[in-house]
Amino acid sequence: MQCSVNILKSLVIAFFLSTLGCGGSGLPEGETGTVTGTVTFKNTPVPEGTVIVFMMDGGGHMATDTTDAAGKYELLMRNAPQVLAGSYNVGVTPPLPDLGLTDEEIMERGMAGTLPEQPKSDIPERYQSAETSGLTFEVKAGENTIDIALTE
Repeated sequence: MQCSVNILKSLVIAFFLSTLGCGGSGLPEGETGTVTGTVTFKNTPVPEGTVIVFMMDGGGHMATDTTDAAGKYELLMRNAPQVLAGSYNVGVTPPLPDLGLTDEEIMERGMAGTLPEQPKSDIPERYQSAETSGLTFEVKAGENTIDIALTE
């Protein structure tokens, strides 16, 4: 059941992120930087489609992206590659499996608790939430390279 909860969280985040660009970019005031990097688990790139979420510490601002096949990502905040400078807690969620359902059907089934049980991810559960991962990074004005190395 915990795996389904994590999948639902990922879906909600993905849905939220897909709607952020509808009202213009409107980045918050302040210095910004770009953030790129690579995510690995046990020195191996995470699977393509892994969701990276940076949640601003004490803020409500979020930046995210999904990894490519080499584990590389480039964060976006409100559909722009500029990320507000500051301290962020980071979560790394495994890619969503192809359930053969629309996003709406997945959301409905997730809310009803009727999503099929998903295979357990190699990425430990503690990393799958910015609140529990213990991963914190500082984004500074300018270019930032933040490689995320996950361990057991």
